[in-house]
Amino acid sequence: MGNGLRWLVVAGVVALAVWGFIANPLHLGIDIQGGTRITYAVPSAAILELVDEDRRPDAVMDRVVEVIALRIDGLGLRQLTVQREGARHLVIGAPRMTEEEREEIKRRMVHLGRLEFLIGIGSLQGRPVMEVAVPRPGGDALEAFTFDEASAEARRLAAIADERDVDGGARPDRPWTLTHADDGRELPIVWHPYRAGQAPAGRGEGAWLYRDPEFFGAGQLGFSGKDIADVKAVHDPHGRRVVSYEVRPVRRADFEDYTRRYVRRPMAIVLNDELWSAPVIEQPLFDSVQIRGGGAGFDEAEQRWLVDCLDSGSLEVRPEFIGQEEVSPTVGAVPVQRSIAASIIGLALIAAFMIGWYRLGGGLALIGLACNLVLVAGALALFEATITLPGLAGILLTIGMAVDANILIFERIREELAKGKMLKAAVSAGYDRAFVTIVDANLTTLLAGAVLYGFGVGPIRGFGVTLMTGIACSLFSALFVTRTAFRTLISAGWLTTLRLGSLLRTTLRFRWMARPRLVAAMCIVVLVASVATFIGVGDAKYGLDFTGGLSTRLHFTEPLSLVEVTEALRDVRTDSGAPAFRDISPMGLQAHADASGTRFEEGVVRLQPDTDPESVEVSGIRPLIAGAFGDRLDEVRGLSHAGPSVVTDLKQRAVVSFVFCLLGLIAYIWLRFRRLSFGVAAAVATVHDVVVAASVVVAAHWLGIVHAPFDLAIIAGFLTILGYSLNDTIVLFDRIRENTGHIEGSFRDIVEKSINQTLSRTLLTSLTTFAVVAVMLILNRGQRSSIEGLAFTLLVGVTVGTLSSLFVAAPVLVRLERSQGR
Repeated sequence: MGNGLRWLVVAGVVALAVWGFIANPLHLGIDIQGGTRITYAVPSAAILELVDEDRRPDAVMDRVVEVIALRIDGLGLRQLTVQREGARHLVIGAPRMTEEEREEIKRRMVHLGRLEFLIGIGSLQGRPVMEVAVPRPGGDALEAFTFDEASAEARRLAAIADERDVDGGARPDRPWTLTHADDGRELPIVWHPYRAGQAPAGRGEGAWLYRDPEFFGAGQLGFSGKDIADVKAVHDPHGRRVVSYEVRPVRRADFEDYTRRYVRRPMAIVLNDELWSAPVIEQPLFDSVQIRGGGAGFDEAEQRWLVDCLDSGSLEVRPEFIGQEEVSPTVGAVPVQRSIAASIIGLALIAAFMIGWYRLGGGLALIGLACNLVLVAGALALFEATITLPGLAGILLTIGMAVDANILIFERIREELAKGKMLKAAVSAGYDRAFVTIVDANLTTLLAGAVLYGFGVGPIRGFGVTLMTGIACSLFSALFVTRTAFRTLISAGWLTTLRLGSLLRTTLRFRWMARPRLVAAMCIVVLVASVATFIGVGDAKYGLDFTGGLSTRLHFTEPLSLVEVTEALRDVRTDSGAPAFRDISPMGLQAHADASGTRFEEGVVRLQPDTDPESVEVSGIRPLIAGAFGDRLDEVRGLSHAGPSVVTDLKQRAVVSFVFCLLGLIAYIWLRFRRLSFGVAAAVATVHDVVVAASVVVAAHWLGIVHAPFDLAIIAGFLTILGYSLNDTIVLFDRIRENTGHIEGSFRDIVEKSINQTLSRTLLTSLTTFAVVAVMLILNRGQRSSIEGLAFTLLVGVTVGTLSSLFVAAPVLVRLERSQGR
């Protein structure tokens, strides 16, 4: 491909990203720009109907929170929070959005998401039916007529008139029962309206459907949304938007039985009591099924809504809208300003390092990094992502890590120049030799992102999308954009020499494996101590996102800032002198004026008591809060228990996603390096990094060194550590693979040689990333914002990840290879 064509490709990709950003600008999170607080209530009677010996009211509400969280933010990118307050209230925290977007959230909230697969009643038309039991007030009335849709529709409308029943009788909970004249079989039928705007011409507003008692009768499971999985938005062979899903393995035999019985009959797909489609069953079905949206298929919004609704599961109760209010940014102006300053300083440090160390080559790399930033912003805009302060830090870190690919390339070019090659040949060889390493490292991390997206939920899934997006953009900018720039300058004769800085001697011969037993003993001690610390701290490590707490609405007599509110509550002490609250999270303040025109500040604050939130007496907390503000507080309104942002099932799925991520990592590296030992060693190093980093963060928070309670931002930090650790380890393993067979000596000698060869790159990448994260931490230290804990987590992770590739991954690999006689 010629240079001109390559620049056209670059221009086209960048133009597409810019168009995406302009057409769909990035949203700022509620922590930066403020947003909306939407409150719903679940009727007490509806909760009690679902309570039994094995299911408490809290479990019912937790399920409601889980379904709603998945439904309104399936990708985990919009940064919407759903929390329980009190016994039956739900609160959604949303960033600023249009009225249409708010209404879409409300629409998703009230749909139950109940899915059923019924059979079209057309198969009964013309058959003699002796009696129809029609439910009426005071008892069922028996009528005799031969069933056809016109007669049934007339009687349904009559039932509406008699009962004043807007549902028109023949509902799922009150079906009409037809008794067949020939054999006396009972045939329960129901009527469902078509989806709005989708009624076929001349067919009325709805259709009659059959509920086969052998599958939907008493004691039968039927077929519903619980029986499907792997819901996807796809296109059919004609290019129409449809939704596909798989029947769960445990129900496939029954579903095949059911559909075999009704071949060449329409199978009605009923969602939220509306008929969405009724494709004819051409053959028995047992695994894959599609939902079509009429002749033209679904539009994009309908398709996305249907996927989110089916993927999240059925909502057992319908919440009732209470109200909404606008709130100010939840972290205040100072953390936002400092985070922006940290981003600017971090980017300036990267630019200064690249130009100072690699001269012109560094300048070309900065062009690639700028392109990378534009591509990431455009891609996230197309995904309708919301940028929060932790998200901003994550993007900055992504740029810092993207520098690694350029460092790898420049180090390879420097090695080729040292062999006496001409510049053009050295640049070409440097890119070619670095290509395999960069692709291996990034594909491994890409696999981790795919697993997190596939098995994760909420913010875990959102992180997976962001991670995969960043990796794809980094690969393009490093391997295509900067190489195109080099080729152009060299071909034009504008670049004839290239000066590259060198951190270490190329002849370094440090013996990393000289004391393997001592290193192994130290790593085991550190790992055991880390696990003990993590467990020993107990629930004190968890923030409000995991434990829940108390929620209160404070009404102030004078304007206060979020910092003033937080500081006042932080000084509250119990009778023993201990802090009353471990974590304080203002949800934003809003200025109001009463009837007399007097202005005041009002806001919601979430508090994490020093003891179990469920055991706290609310009456004892109210005077503590009032005493913290004195005359500045007019009233404490609505103090109640608030549930966590992360319910139990989401925690379990997060753990499952991490486990599958490790298994996928082992399988990929085993396949790529042709040895299982490489995959196992990488997995051991990854687990080591996450466990040790988690324990350090927990200990630092417990000791009061930093404010870093375990919350969703910290989880994002640990997932970033996972990606960083993989990248560092794969770079080393790739050099070991390259050297195997080309260097004399034992496998241990090859590993030590490889470490020495890649050490310069390891230190340069780590120091660059460390500097960027350190700036974030220094500027946000003491602000008690989410960015403080995230920055500290990343700082620890970068340090641990760098050390583990040298002292964990490499020794474990040597030990495993030795056990196999290599």
